[in-house]
Amino acid sequence: MRYFYALCISLFAITGTHAQLSFQENAFQDDFNAAYALYPAIPRGFLEAYSYHNTRITRLQPDQDHESCSGMPAYCGVMGLILNGKNYFHNNLLYIASLRKSDPQLLLRSPAEEIRHFAHAYNHILSQEGKLQATPAEKLPLMLALCEIPQDGKPGNVYAREAMLFEWIKFLRHKTAATTYGFSIYAFTAEELLGANSVIHNSPQVFFNDNQVWNADGNVLDITKSTDYAPAIWSPIPTCNYSSRSGTAISAVTIHTVQGSYAGCISWFNNCSAGVSAHYVLRSSDGQVTQMVAESSKAWHVGTENPYTIGLEHEGYINNAAWYTTAMYQSSANLVKDIVASGYGINALRTSWFPWAPSTNYNAASRPGSCVKIKGHQHFPNQTHTDPGPNWNWDYYFKLIHPTPAATVYTAASGSFTDSGGSGGNYSNDQRAVYRISPAGASTVTVTFSAFNLENTWDYLYVYDGSTVFSPLIGVYTGTASPGTLVATSGSMTFEFRSDCATTAAGWVASWSSSSGGSLTDAVNPVTQIQAGSLWRSADFQAQVSDSDSGSGIASAFYRVSYRDANGMQANRQKGFLFDDFDTTYTFGGWTGYTGTWGSTGSSVKQFDESQSNTNLGISLDQNNHNAYLYEFNAAIGGSGSNIRAGFHFMCDSVQKTNRGNSYFIWIRPSTGKLEFYKVNNDVFSLVADTAMNTVTDQSYNYKVQYDKTTGRIQVWRDNIFAGSWTDPSPLQTGNGVSFRSGNATLDVSQVQTLVQRTPNTPLQISVGNGGDIPVQNLSPAEAAGELTTLLTDLAGNISMPAWAEVNVDWTPPSDATDISDLYTPDADTVLVQPLQLAGNWTAATDPHSGIARYYYAVGTTPGGNDVLDWTDNWSLNAFAQNHNVQPYQWYYLSVYAENAAGLVSGTATSNGFIWINNFSLKQDDKLPFTVYPNPTGNGTLYFQWNAYADSPKDLGILDMNGRTVWQVRNFQGAQLDMPASLANGMYILRLQTDGKLYFARVELAR
Repeated sequence: MRYFYALCISLFAITGTHAQLSFQENAFQDDFNAAYALYPAIPRGFLEAYSYHNTRITRLQPDQDHESCSGMPAYCGVMGLILNGKNYFHNNLLYIASLRKSDPQLLLRSPAEEIRHFAHAYNHILSQEGKLQATPAEKLPLMLALCEIPQDGKPGNVYAREAMLFEWIKFLRHKTAATTYGFSIYAFTAEELLGANSVIHNSPQVFFNDNQVWNADGNVLDITKSTDYAPAIWSPIPTCNYSSRSGTAISAVTIHTVQGSYAGCISWFNNCSAGVSAHYVLRSSDGQVTQMVAESSKAWHVGTENPYTIGLEHEGYINNAAWYTTAMYQSSANLVKDIVASGYGINALRTSWFPWAPSTNYNAASRPGSCVKIKGHQHFPNQTHTDPGPNWNWDYYFKLIHPTPAATVYTAASGSFTDSGGSGGNYSNDQRAVYRISPAGASTVTVTFSAFNLENTWDYLYVYDGSTVFSPLIGVYTGTASPGTLVATSGSMTFEFRSDCATTAAGWVASWSSSSGGSLTDAVNPVTQIQAGSLWRSADFQAQVSDSDSGSGIASAFYRVSYRDANGMQANRQKGFLFDDFDTTYTFGGWTGYTGTWGSTGSSVKQFDESQSNTNLGISLDQNNHNAYLYEFNAAIGGSGSNIRAGFHFMCDSVQKTNRGNSYFIWIRPSTGKLEFYKVNNDVFSLVADTAMNTVTDQSYNYKVQYDKTTGRIQVWRDNIFAGSWTDPSPLQTGNGVSFRSGNATLDVSQVQTLVQRTPNTPLQISVGNGGDIPVQNLSPAEAAGELTTLLTDLAGNISMPAWAEVNVDWTPPSDATDISDLYTPDADTVLVQPLQLAGNWTAATDPHSGIARYYYAVGTTPGGNDVLDWTDNWSLNAFAQNHNVQPYQWYYLSVYAENAAGLVSGTATSNGFIWINNFSLKQDDKLPFTVYPNPTGNGTLYFQWNAYADSPKDLGILDMNGRTVWQVRNFQGAQLDMPASLANGMYILRLQTDGKLYFARVELAR
């Protein structure tokens, strides 16, 4: 502001809400413990305090992390050390490595080595100063010797170094930090270590007027206040790092993320070689503000857009949401509100509140554009930086900056409402309007939209289940896709409409109804049923579902398809389904134990090693093709330590990484009675919410986790009782894996499954075959190949009992029947006595999936023909006999095919046929095309004299007197036939088949 005023503030509670520091899981606890064991003079917690201040105890990798938009040197590793200080910051990584004559790259590659080398350097300083046996209060300030900020006596750097020490003190006196990181709360105070200057860093109330600053006790401090924003500490930087606006009017505010620490940023802006600056820097832990450049001057923070902007740098890193605390949001919003009120003409409505704002960069999407005045570095033209990035909650920030307008309230039990333009006109630009439907005594409110038309991508309707815009979000809607019917179970539904500066549309028309019943509680579970039919399935099919809820109404519907193969029951993970009952070795199901000691118990998989702080049992799972997923598993957490914990990652994009790349995970802490929600960005996790949930060690619970991409809401049930939820304003949209995780605990997991979203009361389309939902066939007729499961949740948080249906699958025809025998067994080819029946038999066909249901046979005068006996159902018998008048010298062929239980048929198998010869007095006469001699033959040799067909291929067969073939020669063309020595003496029939004709002659063998 351009004038001074008296103001009472709290740096810890600027708007009355306490700062929420996030003390998350320490993935490097084992490495810190090892360092303390090597250097016992270092008080426990000191190393974590240094790391927490710089990195929030995460590993920074400059080659993977985003570069600072202010050009600050990149921080490295878990401790946040500087490799290249750009001739300003102390290259503390090089110094620390040099003390042990180590390669600096070793520290970059190994967090354990980095922590150990830092501890060695600190111990070295304590030894040099004779402080190895000193008190913790005497030791802590000496750790400043290892920080990056120059010790040059300049006020800016003195203040920055003190600010770092102040943050260490606050960490080491914080109860939750002590519990999380395993140290005892220290007794020293900021006043003890910083003296009178501690008031600057930690005043619960500070009063300002034109001439002086004092605290509630009347102590007057010698400190210059900010000339523009009274709550800020005024720490002007050298004139080398800013310039004049040259008459350009201020018209926008730029939101930045430091990519480093508050103290480091303040120091860096005092470096004339940096060539960068911002008007304000804000601290993460409590929202403290330091002004570096007067608003009337041009700070250098957003390139070509510097002349008209005011820049706010926020401590932290864009890939770790833990830095974006409630206190910093509130402090930043207060600062922006002051800027808005300073006469620059900036409209608070023109904040970049859009749902796509966190993930959108102007250079890629050309939005949000010049209409939006309060926006991120990433939202300005001609920029290469992407801060504040995907974790900045623009929706929340907007609500803090722009006061929520009074709601239009409807209290009738039913009615209709429209946007501000009514049913016949358009709404306005630059509008933020709130509507609330709160019928007296209502338990539910149901709203149905009959018309809906908003400017797509730019104008939005936010709908909440409750009476304020901070109530649980039901959904966000734009364009012409109608929200349809929405239900609120709180008894109130709130609508918040936001439009941008240009282009309007017709808006909406909606009606509402409500129900009461005297109770706002719905304790009735929804009901789901599924029918897969009794038929065998050989191709894709529809399964019928029936869903109902007699209370609050259906909220979400899910289903899972699983299948049974030789390794047990599992599911097609490429379709988003997962099932594993761990009744075989867990690796059969596709799981990989990346870290930890995992083993199968026969009904579960268990992690046995309590010394591991971050175990990983992961599996690939496509989570890209549905809007919502429900993950279910049974788990028991055990162990003898005081900080046992375990949980489940989902929506992972790199399941093999330390923190699974980008993902969410729920974290269960028996020792503190907490259920925690985490979001992971670029392998750095942040605690985003927690709730009370007592957990008994070594007791198995059933957990269900629901994630909805459209709303970002994550819900958790334990033993079907709702446990807690968190809504991500920037929901992850892709994932390719899930993972179980434990920390210093045993973890026993069983009955894991993932269900995907479906539409209630709508048939399910189930794909069958390779790559389908059910990609396998029955192992046997009695073992169903597939299983369908459906589940419901209602708007009151109740969960249905699951419904199941088995699916028998066989898409493979049975094998062909074999060994087709005519008349008798063995097969008859030529018979000399007239048969009274047509008969036959065959070796049974096989079908391992559905089994053989029946055989069909036919008899014809040609192979495969049915002109004698038409196709006849023989049931499951593999032989038949049927009376028939068999004609002489006529070939008869038996054909057979099998049908399985799925209705699939085999190929047709045909016999080689038989013929009946009724003239037993066969002789050589002129009708034969040959003469055979000698007959009888004494040595088994027969000679042929051909009257015809001498050069034609001929088939010769020797039959016994029962008509059975005992020997045959294919393609016989010679004049001599030597009968086999194995034939006994006696009468035989010589059969000649050539040129489609058949001839017989009787011969006698008399050796």
